[in-house]
Amino acid sequence: MNLQDSRGTLADFYAEVNVDRIMEDPKVAAQFIYEQLIDYYENMSYNELVEHITEMGDDHILTELEEL
Repeated sequence: MNLQDSRGTLADFYAEVNVDRIMEDPKVAAQFIYEQLIDYYENMSYNELVEHITEMGDDHILTELEEL
């Protein structure tokens, strides 16, 4: 098998290996998810993030932050 031609397959396989590895320790899984979410949210503009929070039904968070 030519490794260059099977890049997608290699990526899928390696992703599965790493998911299994991460899932062995719930703390590692939680940290990974947290980091991915932070990266995702930080790449949104402030308005996009507020809109996303509202769309998800979590607008109470915005109210709580205003009260601080």
